[in-house]
Amino acid sequence: MPKKNRDLKNWLEFFALQAFLWFTRIMPFSWSCWVGKQLGKMAYQVLTSRRQLTIENIREAQGQGFLTGINVNELACKVWENIGQVGSEFFYFYSRGFDALRKRVTISGEANLRQVLAQRKGAILIVAHLGNWELLGLALSALGYPLTPLVKTQTNPLVDRVIQAKRQSAGIKVVPRERFLRQIVLALRNNEIVPFLIDQSQAGQRGVRVQVFGRTASLPPGAAEFALKTGAPVIFAYLVREEGNRYRVVISEEIELSKTGDYAEDLVANTAYYIGMVQEVVTHYPEQWLWMHKLWESRIRV
Repeated sequence: MPKKNRDLKNWLEFFALQAFLWFTRIMPFSWSCWVGKQLGKMAYQVLTSRRQLTIENIREAQGQGFLTGINVNELACKVWENIGQVGSEFFYFYSRGFDALRKRVTISGEANLRQVLAQRKGAILIVAHLGNWELLGLALSALGYPLTPLVKTQTNPLVDRVIQAKRQSAGIKVVPRERFLRQIVLALRNNEIVPFLIDQSQAGQRGVRVQVFGRTASLPPGAAEFALKTGAPVIFAYLVREEGNRYRVVISEEIELSKTGDYAEDLVANTAYYIGMVQEVVTHYPEQWLWMHKLWESRIRV
């Protein structure tokens, strides 16, 4: 795309985002959620290849014996409504702080997190694109826990600055994936929590091949790598949406690290265990997971 057209596209996206921010600030929470869901539903209709991929992925899982008895098309639409609501919730609560979220969230397992941090080795936090993972970060940060997540830089720099500023306003220290190694080591030494999103495909030699819903996928090994190399404890946490516009945060106990001495084998075994924990939760909340990513090999181009 020519630079002039790309710049115009970036500014149009930026102004659309600013308009959405304004609406989320002035609208009641229930209205904001409704608008987010409608935008997600609209995207489901417009983004044809992503819609097809969402449906294909759910069918693949059903073909392996998961999510039986669920209507594929209805679930696929709900998945997109969920991602639209994730965006509206992100801007709504990050504009108002934790006090607004506190009234709607219940936290289970906070003692597990305190016990892990008491070791003074930091904590590796297994996270998935499940429920609203952005609100999970806000909730933990607002409780006083230091978070240093790896973040993906948005292709639109104007939009990226807005999103990163929202995260930083909550006290979250963001680390671009392009230069993450030293910052992660320092964060763990400072007894900070480093979240790792593990449920998206990692192509090429960097990925480790494990089973996800009965099919082999190549996933990022970062969480297992840092656990094996630094000895930092590992926990799993997620935030899911419940009835009545309420949320529940669940924090696991420390996950025992598989360490046999065969590094390559341990990398696969630990990554497989982590994604297995994610898969178990997804089976209970399938509409709150991002099924639109190319997790397995597919002929659909996105």
